[in-house]
Amino acid sequence: MRRSAQYLCQNDFEKYPEVNRELWTITPRMMHYAFFLWCGMALLCGGCYKQSYDEVVPNIKAISNRSIVVATHDQRPYIVSGEAKPEVVGIKRGGYGNPFLVSTASGRPLADDMTKVICNGLQRKGFQCIPVSVMASDSTDIVRRKLKETTTDLAVLLTVYQWRSDTYIRTSLEHKTTLEVFDRDGTLLAQTSVQAAKAGDVLPGVTAGVDTTHTSVPLALKSILEELLNYPNVVTALQRS
Repeated sequence: MRRSAQYLCQNDFEKYPEVNRELWTITPRMMHYAFFLWCGMALLCGGCYKQSYDEVVPNIKAISNRSIVVATHDQRPYIVSGEAKPEVVGIKRGGYGNPFLVSTASGRPLADDMTKVICNGLQRKGFQCIPVSVMASDSTDIVRRKLKETTTDLAVLLTVYQWRSDTYIRTSLEHKTTLEVFDRDGTLLAQTSVQAAKAGDVLPGVTAGVDTTHTSVPLALKSILEELLNYPNVVTALQRS
């Protein structure tokens, strides 16, 4: 049985004169070049996957012209420990399931983008929003003290305990967040939480070769924030006289 050229050894050319020697010597080199090119592109694309959050505008029921301070405290364990950068939002897997980190398109920490999104919705309803940045390493007491020092009327604090998208054939989102509303004295007025199912919420992901992760995850953020901000007790607290 005639063996294919890819299994031929160098001394087989005399046995199989029909095999083109030039093709035999060039083809492996081309395969190696293609492999290293693929590896290089994979390394480069590892920093190319982005999700744009900061332009999301949640639809909020509360209406007011009050001043409101907004902060987001990122308490994801791998962010607090410093294992991952604060702009990391999840992973996207290649053809063999190899993971690449996904970051915010703005280049800012996820917490800052989430604060901006909350302000986007509040400002549309008349609120005068004052964003405040807090560090993942800050303790709860420090964060509340920063809010109290800045607040003249109301304060909203979003605490992110988990936020991680995972895209391969489908996109799932593990998330756990708590939203709190405080008055100028630091008194808690309302609190509510939202979290995904154990395996994460399944979102529209890669369908028929079209990757929609860059839109499905920000839309999930919009939906989650609407659920938090439109919780009845939260709406009452935001509109209190």
